[in-house]
Amino acid sequence: TGCTNEWAYPVGIQYNPAASCTTPIVGLTDADWLAYPNPLQAQLVVELPDGAFTSLRLLDSYGRVHYHTTPTGSDRLVIPTTRLATGLYLLEIGDGRRVWTKRLVKPQ
Repeated sequence: TGCTNEWAYPVGIQYNPAASCTTPIVGLTDADWLAYPNPLQAQLVVELPDGAFTSLRLLDSYGRVHYHTTPTGSDRLVIPTTRLATGLYLLEIGDGRRVWTKRLVKPQ
């Protein structure tokens, strides 16, 4: 079918072997968005296509949400990151049907 089900976050997030895998891998590259810099510094810049996404969340490796917003037509968001602890973070965006993630690192 061209799909895969892989999990690479061993700490704090539960693996679900019954997770649906119905979207082909090639479809996951349709989201044309950027998040930088990585490793994180004082702020994170996220560039999204206008109106393409309905949610954006920044989560730590335990699944706690540190930032959440609903993009409102702006194609560029600036998220302050100075108060984040050192560690691994996930930036998650969704369009109501699918979710895309990027891994981010906050150094010491």
